[in-house]
Amino acid sequence: MEKKQKRPTLPQWRHRSKQSHKGHYGRLLVIGGSPGMSGSVHLATQAAYRTGSGLVYLLVPQAIRMIAEIKSIETIVRQEPLDCFNGNDEVSSSLIQASQNMDAIVCGPGLVSEAPLLFLEQLAQWIQEVDVPLILDAGLLNVLQYRSAMLCQVKQGIITPHEMEFARLVKRPLKEIQENRLQVAQEVATRFGMIVVLKGHETIVTDGQQVYINTTGNPGMATAGSGDVLAGIIGSLAGQGFSAFEAAQLGVYLHGLSGDFAANKLGEASLIARDLIHYLPEAIQWDQSLQS
Repeated sequence: MEKKQKRPTLPQWRHRSKQSHKGHYGRLLVIGGSPGMSGSVHLATQAAYRTGSGLVYLLVPQAIRMIAEIKSIETIVRQEPLDCFNGNDEVSSSLIQASQNMDAIVCGPGLVSEAPLLFLEQLAQWIQEVDVPLILDAGLLNVLQYRSAMLCQVKQGIITPHEMEFARLVKRPLKEIQENRLQVAQEVATRFGMIVVLKGHETIVTDGQQVYINTTGNPGMATAGSGDVLAGIIGSLAGQGFSAFEAAQLGVYLHGLSGDFAANKLGEASLIARDLIHYLPEAIQWDQSLQS
């Protein structure tokens, strides 16, 4: 891709010291997955590593743990069981145990709960205790629609909904969201005190005051797993020390840029989520070259 554009006003990449080790580049925990949806968390972890994470951990339900172990090479699969369908305290204790010493957490890719209200009860204590950037995505947003007020308890939150998920979460008609994307995103960000990443054409990132409207990306990225890749990218950047807004802003830019590289080589119709991860290093190198 030729350098035809000036780099947007984005956070600058940090220089890597020769004396550094993997612990300096963030410990990220990815939570999610369910039977039939194990690929979601795998995409998120691989995207996080390709964005620069030093260590990525994975917490999945017991039913898919063996699958996660087989698919994972660099990713560390946690030993605590995660079962979002039961009625005991295992979920809260597992989440709290797994979250210790993490620099950022992504929760939601591929997560499906057959008992969302019960799961919310088990999430409550954990959400109050998490004090690192928490990226809430996909399946968890579908659960939180039943008790969206819990979002106010998240200390450093980033939500990454597409328009339908956003409409369900904030109890607004989809048409209203589509016609007033920026206004509603700012209102919700202010209401919950978090970063809203409203995905779609010209993805919006806002904390209620600051606004970034993304210009990278293409229709080929409308494919299963694309959002899981984005969650992993944002989580990686947050774990590496970027602020929540910076991580979201740079994350959506890189996600779209890797999609543009992929579409340029493969065409929009043939693009799949794994291609975004494959072209992510090229996108990062190209972006870094624009800084010099």
